[in-house]
Amino acid sequence: MVVSEPATEYQSSADILIATTEASVNEEALTLAQELRESGLNVSTDYGKKKIGDKIKRANKLAI
Repeated sequence: MVVSEPATEYQSSADILIATTEASVNEEALTLAQELRESGLNVSTDYGKKKIGDKIKRANKLAI
């Protein structure tokens, strides 16, 4: 019988997620992400077309 340890959940190395819901603000979001990275934060971005609730669920799943 083979016993394996439970799989560990994935945890992102990102400190913060910047998620946009409209393309019109992507440039501002990119600028903000760059500034935060320069200050030492690990920033993940999501410019996709999904609903904000879906983006929040994904961030929670990744432990951001």
